[in-house]
Amino acid sequence: MKRRLPLVLVGLLVAAASGDASELYRCEQPEGSLRFADSPHACRGAVPHALRGRIQQGETSSPPAAPAQGSSPVRDLAALLLGATEVGPGWEVVREVPGDPSRDPDLVDWGVSARLARHYTRQRAGTTEVCSIELWSFRTPGQAAAAEAGFSYPDWQIVREGEILLMARGLRRAQGVAPERGVSAACEGLAQRVRARVAAERS
Repeated sequence: MKRRLPLVLVGLLVAAASGDASELYRCEQPEGSLRFADSPHACRGAVPHALRGRIQQGETSSPPAAPAQGSSPVRDLAALLLGATEVGPGWEVVREVPGDPSRDPDLVDWGVSARLARHYTRQRAGTTEVCSIELWSFRTPGQAAAAEAGFSYPDWQIVREGEILLMARGLRRAQGVAPERGVSAACEGLAQRVRARVAAERS
């Protein structure tokens, strides 16, 4: 039996195919998290996503993950995600305030000790693209493995490095074409770089 989807992910997966042109929409949650959608009806207060500069929004450091016995601690989730100077031309970075897992009963039950997301966006040739990458740190590698096995979402790429779960999701919309959900080759490339950084940090 698959696990119930945590509240933090429910919003990310809700987006009906509607709207005009190549527009994507962003929903800003009261606790500081973001979600992107291809519909202006995905949430109350959805606004068109506009690229405004290399970095958008503020971000404070995520609390350190509690190390599992025999593993190296991951000191700072923010340091593992790619910054504005580390992504290729055309990409902009949308930062999030770190999530507080203690406020979500599902995340507490699963052993999540820290969570942080970053979004990479670009527009080219009439297409708007968002690549969202989340890092979830669990108290133990076993808890991370159980969560990895329990998640089954076709739009997401989910991989694990020890007690860290890396989750990537892509969303693209081109003018006159139905929205596409799923991890593009470019988004996968960003996710692989983050995974390599997580693996190096744990070694």
